[in-house]
Amino acid sequence: MEQPETYQDTRSTNGANELRWFRTSVGRIGLGPRPDDALMQALKTDGVSHIATVQTSDEQAHAIKGLCETFDTQWVWLPIENIRDSSKAEVAMLQKYLAELRQILTQGGSVYLHCDKSRYRCRLMFYALCHHLKMPSSSAYPAMHSFSADGANRIAREDLYWAADLGASVKYQA
Repeated sequence: MEQPETYQDTRSTNGANELRWFRTSVGRIGLGPRPDDALMQALKTDGVSHIATVQTSDEQAHAIKGLCETFDTQWVWLPIENIRDSSKAEVAMLQKYLAELRQILTQGGSVYLHCDKSRYRCRLMFYALCHHLKMPSSSAYPAMHSFSADGANRIAREDLYWAADLGASVKYQA
C-alpha cells in the first residue's frame, strides 16, 4: 500500500455510537471511546476485525482483551503512556506498532483505535500512521481532523511534528 485513498466520510450509526472511518486502499481505521459490551456488539456488527488499545496495564487495558475474546475480535495492545517523551527503546516499539497497524490495514483489516477520553494518544498514533503510509501533513491533518475537529485542534504542534517524524521513520517490511 503506497498511500491511503482520500478520506471518505463513512459513518456507521449503531445506537448512540456514530463512528467515522478513514479508508485505506483495502482497510479502514476509526477511533473512539473505550469500548464496552454495547459498543463491542456494534463494532462487531459493523465488521471491525481489530481493537487497538492505546493504554497501559495501569489503565486496565487487559480488560479490553477479555472483551475482544468474548466478541471474537482480534486485540492489538499498544501500551503507550508517554508519546513525545519516549526513550529510544520506546520509539522502536512505537515504530513496530505502526508497522503492525499498517500490516493489518494492508490485509483489509478494520481497526478501531481507542485510548482515554481525550483520545490524544490515538490521534497522534493515527497521525504517525498516516505519515508511515506516505501521506503528507497537508493530507494527514485533515484526515485526523475529520474524526473530531475539537480534539485535533488541541494537539500541540510539537506533538504533530514528533508524530510525523515517528511515522516517517518506520521502515517498511517486505
